[in-house]
Amino acid sequence: MATGRMPDFGGQLAPKPGGRVVQFRWNYGDAGDASRYQRLRAVLAANTPNPWLRTLISQSGEPRPGSIEAVIGLLATDQAGAFGTVLDFVEIDDHRAVDTADAGELTFDEWLREFHPVGRDDFLMALPLYHLYRDTGALLPTIQAIPDQWLDAVLANTRGMLFWTAQWIEVIRVAGNVGGQEALQLLRAYQLGQSDTQAVLEQLRYFATGQSLMQIINERSPTGASFGSPDYLAGDWLHQHWS
Repeated sequence: MATGRMPDFGGQLAPKPGGRVVQFRWNYGDAGDASRYQRLRAVLAANTPNPWLRTLISQSGEPRPGSIEAVIGLLATDQAGAFGTVLDFVEIDDHRAVDTADAGELTFDEWLREFHPVGRDDFLMALPLYHLYRDTGALLPTIQAIPDQWLDAVLANTRGMLFWTAQWIEVIRVAGNVGGQEALQLLRAYQLGQSDTQAVLEQLRYFATGQSLMQIINERSPTGASFGSPDYLAGDWLHQHWS
């Protein structure tokens, strides 16, 4: 295990033997010093290469969350006292402000070992799927879909799951036989929960299997919603360094 360590902000570092990622948890109720909290977020923001994540961490609005958690990547070559690379950051509401170890949940490193990632595509999905596990308790999504050569090929890099926004647009475009712009508009309307969109997706049918687009979504999407775009920086770091 790498020897990098977190500056003393009163939080809890949860490394696991053999891993290259640790989870840092800071409970505001246990260490409720506002200036320490702001310094901690500044340090976390300064140690992520992801500009979107840096902005998210830097924005510490009110109400203050019950706790915060960061996934930090450490290298075996890091010197003692090195901070590491912040790969992920979440704010946790009061009802979720618990230590995952005490709650019997797997740490990200433990979950990765159960996931058995193979190749870059799996590592790109890892953090979103871990968040899904934390929210639902399901170790991995179960996909029971009608086989189809084209759908299986389009979704091959996400283990058959309808996952990323780009996949959603492509599936709606081809399976629904609509233009790219219309597919994007349908996805946006569906994500916004517009009342008539689900009926439209029920009517659009994929000629190869006879399924409606809603049936495909229900079969192949773990949450019924897009996971957005991959975090290539975090995925590539894990792919290169996690073992």
